[in-house]
Amino acid sequence: MTRRRPPGPGFTGLFDPAAHTCGYGLIRVAILLALAACWAGCDSGTSKSESQYRALTGTWEVVSLRASGVSYTTEIGTRYDSLQMTFADSTAGRTYDLQGTQDAREILAVSGRVQLLDVESIALTSGLPDPVLLTYDITQSRRATLTVPPGPNTGADGLLETLLPQGSWAESQSVELRLERL
Repeated sequence: MTRRRPPGPGFTGLFDPAAHTCGYGLIRVAILLALAACWAGCDSGTSKSESQYRALTGTWEVVSLRASGVSYTTEIGTRYDSLQMTFADSTAGRTYDLQGTQDAREILAVSGRVQLLDVESIALTSGLPDPVLLTYDITQSRRATLTVPPGPNTGADGLLETLLPQGSWAESQSVELRLERL
């Protein structure tokens, strides 16, 4: 018969269920509570914004454009047979592509980097005349709305000039693009 050594100083008794000390149970409870707290609260804003951005990745058709409340959907339909925006997340980084075709030839091709700012908020940091700040809302995984808020330094005028070069665009306009997933 082997004889158990009584718990001595140190942590031996805390992990020995036969030691009849309450340390073992308290340690187990503390570890379980720490794991539960981490599982519930360790999802930082960064991982939430990454998760939201993953929902935006893929190819979308631009179906409408509004600037400061005025619709430019007809102008988009006249200029482009197809206007698509693709968001990607790969080992090379987060990117976007904006492609417009007319009569089966490409008339717009813009690519650049995407930076996550916050949950449902990104910046198109290259490819356009200025960085563009966007918020996005995805509904039913098939539709999305991209919004450039009004104000200086949001990139609205550069985005509008890229999409519809014949316009006269003010810097402080708001822009709303409605997208449908392809």
